[in-house]
Amino acid sequence: MHPLDLHAACRWANSGLVARGYSLVSYFNHYGDTFKIRCLSMKHT
Repeated sequence: MHPLDLHAACRWANSGLVARGYSLVSYFNHYGDTFKIRCLSMKHT
């Protein structure tokens, strides 16, 4: 088991969105979804 910073992983995978001012949130759908990280993006106005 290795710790994983989900927020950093989402920022890295979506660096273009971050550069355009989006905030990213990461989550798993449920406990068993360890390989299906979801990233949501929200634009600041």
